[in-house]
Amino acid sequence: LAVVAFCAASSAMYIVNDWHDRARDRLHPVKRQRPIASGAIGRRAAGVTATALFALALTISVGLSWSFAACIVAYLALTTSYTYSLKNYAGIDVVAIASGFLLRAMGGALAVNVPMSSWLFLCTFLLALFLGFGKRRHELLLFNGAGGLHRDALSGYSRRQLDWAVVLTAIASVIAYSIYTLVTNSAATDNALVLTVPFVALAIGRYMVLVFRCGLGGAPEMLLLKDRPLKLSILAWGVATLIMLNLP
Repeated sequence: LAVVAFCAASSAMYIVNDWHDRARDRLHPVKRQRPIASGAIGRRAAGVTATALFALALTISVGLSWSFAACIVAYLALTTSYTYSLKNYAGIDVVAIASGFLLRAMGGALAVNVPMSSWLFLCTFLLALFLGFGKRRHELLLFNGAGGLHRDALSGYSRRQLDWAVVLTAIASVIAYSIYTLVTNSAATDNALVLTVPFVALAIGRYMVLVFRCGLGGAPEMLLLKDRPLKLSILAWGVATLIMLNLP
């Protein structure tokens, strides 16, 4: 139910964001095909759908716990602020996106009543920053210096800045995950989980190749689905993690 609540909340906010950005999305070679930007879905349908999803998310979250409901409300407040203001400021826009992923992770921890490790918290934040800066880099290159026409924040970035941001957050993500494998409770008596670090480094390294050499990164979710080396490295990490956590 927690997953359904966050899916409903995020879907509602995507609708609100797409409606708000519909004019600029029509300038984007891919986003122009979205239902709202293309005109396939009108204002009434978008409004009714978003309202229903908001109601569903809040109803489920209150039924689970007040703390989880507070997390959902915080997520909605953050994403609303992002849509109408924060997305216009370079740096702040990516931090806001990363914070949204943090709230999702926190919501998951609250739903299963398990405390979230501070290092896992940091890993989530850094990885989200890494993906976010990669996406901004792709957009900057896509519009060839005229990114401000599509997104105000892009006028505050340079390619060099984003290159460094991607590299530094990639390194920080691997370091943070490495420390997490050493300090997590499951590794208190056995540091076997550290053996999964190479797979994380491999996945992040592969993603960097796609960003820097292939000019991709605009749709991280599509890369995760379509790039075979990336999928295999993530699968290997998942299998290795399960094995290490279940060692006698």
